[in-house]
Amino acid sequence: MGTPRTDAATLRSELPRKLVHVGMGAFALLLRWLTPWQAVFMAVAALILNSFFVHRITRGALLRPEERGPRFSRGVVLYPAILLLTFIIFRYRLELAAGIWALLAVGDGMAALSGLTLRGPALPWNPKKTWSGLAAFVVFGTAACAWVIRWTQRAGTWTLGDFLVPGGLLTLGGGDASGRIGDAFLMGGVVGDAGAAGVPGSLSLLVIGCLVATTAAAFAESLETNVDDNILVPVVGGAVLWAATLVDPGLLFEGQAASTPWLTGVAITVPVTVIVYFARAVDRSGAVAGALLAITLYVYAAWPGLVMLGGVMVIGMVVTRLGRARKEALGLAEGRGGRRGIGSVVANAGAGVAFAFLAVTTPYAEMFTIAMVAAFATSLFDTAATEFGQAFGRHHVLVTTWRAVPEGTTGGVSVAGTFAGVFAAIVLTGVGWSMGLIAGAAGLAVIFGALCGSTLESFLGAVMGKGSRSDHHLRNLANTVVGAGVAWGGLVALQAWRSL
Repeated sequence: MGTPRTDAATLRSELPRKLVHVGMGAFALLLRWLTPWQAVFMAVAALILNSFFVHRITRGALLRPEERGPRFSRGVVLYPAILLLTFIIFRYRLELAAGIWALLAVGDGMAALSGLTLRGPALPWNPKKTWSGLAAFVVFGTAACAWVIRWTQRAGTWTLGDFLVPGGLLTLGGGDASGRIGDAFLMGGVVGDAGAAGVPGSLSLLVIGCLVATTAAAFAESLETNVDDNILVPVVGGAVLWAATLVDPGLLFEGQAASTPWLTGVAITVPVTVIVYFARAVDRSGAVAGALLAITLYVYAAWPGLVMLGGVMVIGMVVTRLGRARKEALGLAEGRGGRRGIGSVVANAGAGVAFAFLAVTTPYAEMFTIAMVAAFATSLFDTAATEFGQAFGRHHVLVTTWRAVPEGTTGGVSVAGTFAGVFAAIVLTGVGWSMGLIAGAAGLAVIFGALCGSTLESFLGAVMGKGSRSDHHLRNLANTVVGAGVAWGGLVALQAWRSL
């Protein structure tokens, strides 16, 4: 998103690169006519061009000063590489691929251009990025994402009025024999922009969905992390866009969420959050974020959801304070006296709350309920394994090599920590089972998913190194999502095996 202070040399170096970054997004318009494998071929051609020829053609104009020696730019190569992967994953939903491309090209590109030219105040969580860049990402990214999705879906003839008049795009392609165009985005059974009573029309829902996806991608891009923006933006934005396509507007506005009083959630969660804050478990930002997540969780998952989150919080507080003197002596104790900030709270609870929302607002209630339980169990597994292992583990090994490493090494695991994580996951899974959230083999799937998710977090830590605090939070968020996915996939595989 650009630095708050940009000198003329940096501007001259970055401006051509960012203009090309944005301009390449125009090729997303071709997805309206391309088949999936033609889109893949286009990305492969771009990958070859950017890897071997582009710097010769441009005489190194797109290279940053530190890249001119090796004459290689990781970002220039990652751009088409991530698009290639996007086209493969969303080969039957090319309108989503087009939306993701818009986020990467226009959202990320305009954020950088705004940060370079407008500058302005720095973000409090990352002084290298600016508020003007964040705002530009959200505004331009949302507009480009929504417009290119409609453009790609509108495979037949069109007029300018289709994009200017509300309700002009009422009948979107439901797919042809080649699977080139996906189902209407965020239609959810609503016919036309008029929709059902109290339900916004499809065009409004499209914009809302793109706004949420763009905001999530913009926030992820603004973090101070070693993960390349060309990876982070498509992954985060694409995941949210895909989830948005599953939402049924009828369930969103007429289901449980509409009948559950938000004020009750506030009355329940705010006093608890205040207690947790004065217990020095979270700082001010963590308390605000925790309260918002808890209120949302109550609205969409009622008491069972709050109990699951409470289990993560209480057990997490206990294991964090175990052996604190030893952790402090080794320099491994959680900073700020064990208080967790907004990044830690969102990383550990955000996925579970999102799955609770999707369990109510999509036709896949069972799937996302299992995912919610697994996300919380994975979060607790990781916290218990890390904190207990640091306090009582004596032999740590690096998960990638299984060689002994010093205590506190990122990616290191111990027998004591692993057993503590498994035990904590079993306890929380039992809580979910007792409240009827899961049943039967789903419990085993949740525990297995928690183990896999936590192992992935250790693997990523070993590969990436300690990195910044934001890198740590991103790994924690990733492990909860993966743990949820493995749990659901494992349950489906088990049920399929039993049916044979």
